Amino acid sequence: MNLLIKKTSIIFELLGAMLLSVGLAYAQENKEASSLSFGLTPTLQYRYVDGDENKFREDQWIQDGWAGGVDDFYLKKSLKNEWILQMKGHAIVPEEDYEFLLHLMKENLGFFRAHFTEYRKYFDDTGGFFGPFSIPVFDLHKDMHLDIGEFSLEAGLTVPDLPRVVIGYERQFKEGEKSLLEWGSVTEGSLTRNIFPSFEEIDEKEDVFRVDIDYSLGKVYLEDRFRYKQYKTHTKRFEENQNLDTGTSETVNISEQYDHDALYNTFHLDSHITDTIYFSFGYLVNDLNGDGSFNMLTAPLGPDPFDKNWHADPIELDQQSHVLNLNSQFGPYHQLSFHGGVQAEVIDTEGNTHAILTETLPGQGPVSPEARMRSRTDKNAFLETVGVRYSGIPYTSLYAEGKWRQQDIDQYEKEVEDDITVFERLTDTDADRQRYTFGFSSSPVRRLTFSGRYRLSDRENDYDHKIDTELGYSAFIDRQDLDSQEIQAKVTARVITALKASFQYERVKTEIDTLSQTTPPSNVESGDYLADIYSVGVTATPISSLYLTGQFSYRDVKSESFDNDSLSVTAYNGDVYAFLGTAGWAVTKKTHLTLEYLLSWADNFQDNSENGLPLGVNNTRYGISLSCSHRLTDQIQARLGYGFYKYDEESNGGVDDYKAHVVRVGLEFTF
Repeated sequence: MNLLIKKTSIIFELLGAMLLSVGLAYAQENKEASSLSFGLTPTLQYRYVDGDENKFREDQWIQDGWAGGVDDFYLKKSLKNEWILQMKGHAIVPEEDYEFLLHLMKENLGFFRAHFTEYRKYFDDTGGFFGPFSIPVFDLHKDMHLDIGEFSLEAGLTVPDLPRVVIGYERQFKEGEKSLLEWGSVTEGSLTRNIFPSFEEIDEKEDVFRVDIDYSLGKVYLEDRFRYKQYKTHTKRFEENQNLDTGTSETVNISEQYDHDALYNTFHLDSHITDTIYFSFGYLVNDLNGDGSFNMLTAPLGPDPFDKNWHADPIELDQQSHVLNLNSQFGPYHQLSFHGGVQAEVIDTEGNTHAILTETLPGQGPVSPEARMRSRTDKNAFLETVGVRYSGIPYTSLYAEGKWRQQDIDQYEKEVEDDITVFERLTDTDADRQRYTFGFSSSPVRRLTFSGRYRLSDRENDYDHKIDTELGYSAFIDRQDLDSQEIQAKVTARVITALKASFQYERVKTEIDTLSQTTPPSNVESGDYLADIYSVGVTATPISSLYLTGQFSYRDVKSESFDNDSLSVTAYNGDVYAFLGTAGWAVTKKTHLTLEYLLSWADNFQDNSENGLPLGVNNTRYGISLSCSHRLTDQIQARLGYGFYKYDEESNGGVDDYKAHVVRVGLEFTF
């Protein structure tokens, strides 16, 4: 114990000395000769869009108009006392696209690193499409985007023969607006369809404090990862229902707040005991405490009995988790090796809240009962893995693996309104998972490689509803089976030195059977999914100064549900194609050209307007870009680029169509 305390004291003293040394090294450059390398690439871009600007932004993650800044910069310099300073990053406005990295390091002592990154993700605010309406599609006319980023600081101690210690802080954030696919209803005549666009405001932050310790003790490697996380989020959802006949509308605004404090600690140990025996051990423990609030406001409220106002505050959540795993590998023995592992999980979650629900009941008018709700979920799981690999056949490797998971979930829910129990449910779920994988890889000749894989998955969920005060939803399912099969085959050939081609085929099939509570109980084929995926890739270098690459994929997808014979639900059957091509040509030693072409199209639209909503899309998206770089001097290089992008969609009347031109100009300075 005294030795441990002494080593810990030494570690933190060295960390303090290291940080002080970093500050001195950065403030005082070496008076002797030192190396310096520097690069800077300013850029200017202009984007012109003819059509739906928001759809273009969502597809390309850039906006129309002018943008510019520094596309890339880097600096590397030797400082005093053998410290090395590195900086790199970029900044493009008004895209809010930034990155900055500062790294100070000294070999066999430690490092300090600071990193900041931010980017913007755009969203289209167009809703669904329904041709029979007088207004078939709606647009919110909002510039919706999320600013996503993170900032981190970390310092590390890397002294030989001492544990490697890294302490750090990180903040992740997300702020802005995004569109949702849970649309509001639009009514005209006797028809009602959910096509009115909705959106959500998001303000999300997470602070992470971490300590990482790594140490090798002979053949044993030890590591410990500690995390303390503070998470906060505030979201507001805005939905609207419209009646085109009366010109009236109803809005539903939902505000949610949630935050939690969580502690995580992961301990890992592994060792190569001999050249043929390896094992690892891991243990994760976490404790999470959170609380939140929920508010839903419908205006105007009622007299529709489905209209509700909710207020729940506070919502309390507690969760504890323990995960333990043990893995090992043996071999190879005579070209045969084995691996296996077991993992045990225990997760306990408990939540409760106090809420007030205001709703309109037929014949009674508005009522506002006070509700107390409680939930508890206890999960226990055990996972086993066994695998084998054989490489005794010349130029061939065979492998097989099996995974089994047994999981027990006890879920309890209860709601009391004005001291009267209105809902209570206790469900015990037994879930069994099995997955078997068989595969091979073979290269019988030097220029040809074959590989293949077959995977069979089976998932069985048995539900025992010990308490259920409300028949039907949500505890109407007694059993559900999901069976999946995956077949994958790939051929790679280097026809000649300058030409390489590959072909891959994959089939995925899933069948879902559900046993539900009916009189008598019925077992139905509730869903089938089948996808055939083909892809071809070619890389060619006909001459040393020219390279060509191409990737083509075709996906044929079919999906059915148990209710496909009804009027409002239709089976899905669609084709999706995609092609990506790139060409690069070194015209001279100073001039290089690059051409990229992207094409994707979907043919899976089914017009079900008479009975429901249209399904799928018929669209075509393609883009072509040409860039040229020319070295003016040894230190200066000019860059010029042009891109053309087009999107056409027949299934929604062309409201999302656009054509876009993008011009880029830049200079690269290196010293």
